[in-house]
Amino acid sequence: MKGEFDMAKGNLIVAVVLFCGVVSSAEDAAVHPGVICGTVVDAESGEAIAGAYVGVGEFGDSGGSNRSRHRAQGLFAKGETDSEGKFELDGLVLTEGHRYLTSHPLVATHDDYVRADVKVELSADKPRVDVKVKLSRAARIDVTMVDSKGAAVEGYWILRLEDLGGRRFLPPGKDPHMSSFAASVWTKNPDLRMSKNMGRSTGFSFKALEAGEYRVEAIRLKLLPNPSPAAIWEQPWRYYGEVGKVAIKAGEAKTLKIARRDYGTSLTIKTPADPFESLRKLEKKPADFLKGEQIRGLLNISRSLRLRAWDMGRVYHVEDARLGRLQRGAMFFTMVTPGESFTIENLAPGRYAVFSMTHVKVVVAISSATVEVVAGRDTEVEMPLPVIEGAGQAGTHMLDKSVELADREYTVKELCGIVTAATDSSPELVADAAIENEVVRIGAGEIVMWDLIERLCAEKRLKLKEIDSKKLGIGPR
Repeated sequence: MKGEFDMAKGNLIVAVVLFCGVVSSAEDAAVHPGVICGTVVDAESGEAIAGAYVGVGEFGDSGGSNRSRHRAQGLFAKGETDSEGKFELDGLVLTEGHRYLTSHPLVATHDDYVRADVKVELSADKPRVDVKVKLSRAARIDVTMVDSKGAAVEGYWILRLEDLGGRRFLPPGKDPHMSSFAASVWTKNPDLRMSKNMGRSTGFSFKALEAGEYRVEAIRLKLLPNPSPAAIWEQPWRYYGEVGKVAIKAGEAKTLKIARRDYGTSLTIKTPADPFESLRKLEKKPADFLKGEQIRGLLNISRSLRLRAWDMGRVYHVEDARLGRLQRGAMFFTMVTPGESFTIENLAPGRYAVFSMTHVKVVVAISSATVEVVAGRDTEVEMPLPVIEGAGQAGTHMLDKSVELADREYTVKELCGIVTAATDSSPELVADAAIENEVVRIGAGEIVMWDLIERLCAEKRLKLKEIDSKKLGIGPR
């Protein structure tokens, strides 16, 4: 098993290759004595799994640019299992007494298996820990688009897979350490960079899935005669069809055929011509902020009405985690020039959350609306102007944390305390006195803080507001 790690020191690049194939260096190992080693095996047969990726590290949404720094700090290492399923990750910081790290997040992945996550603690008394990671056989759903006669249809498709149980995952090929991009939705868009067919296909295979229930749906696109980065697809888009529920077992492979449905619907969304109107009226704003700048628009349509909780009357930085939350929960999204309209035909009847997000420089303004699509009807909605009270400054990336809830009633104040403890007060969630003693039953089980806050707002008809850079408030609408 071979591997390497490059660490830049000024103009000097040091490359070290260890027998165990781990991202490592002798200097890192000397500074940080922690070691996680072990084997990766098939959960059912117990047989060793060769070629599995194994690593520790958590990047949130910061990306691989921080890998060298995290490696030097003893927070990151990666490797691959050998023919006997063995691995070793060294040069890791001890978690005992660390200022914020309570355990190393160990992840193991393989194309034929479901990802496994293990928390590993390292101490002065036990700096080396041996673990056995068991991977369960992955399921696969092969999707083919067909016509009324069952023949495969080639085209440009947006294919969307949703875990109906709400479990979050990272699709194969994504950085396994970037947890902020985990979602219960996997969207496969046409890849125009493919030289063979320019992104045209008859379907897609969703791999490395857990056993469970999923929904699969498809939207058909048409390429403009002269596409550009700002305009690629012809309007109207067309919702093609779906399989509302498919149950799949561990290790099972299922083939789905999605045929065209006819709902007779049309949804047209008109975006605001001047979405920054309220920003222009603020007394405190950057001088000449909007002058001469290109303003870009993005429309996001989601089945989750709960996501509207994050329309908080603020402008956000493009890297704000709240924008990432909206994107991950989207059914689909597309670029739209402010003041223009977007139309999608044949959308399945139901209620949808629509978000108009407008970019200028690194600032994004949001407005949202709930839309009811009825079979056999055309629907038009004019998006409201964003209500901008100031800049969003609260850090929300810690809302990726999860907690275990009991099957009982909680007061709003209790749940706010649970969120605050899970995020280490970043942010703190504070309940308005008028609703703090109201009770709600969320249900037993593990829940991510994003989901907890959204459910609380939806079930008690509450509204979020930003108090300051460390504090969010929740109260009556």
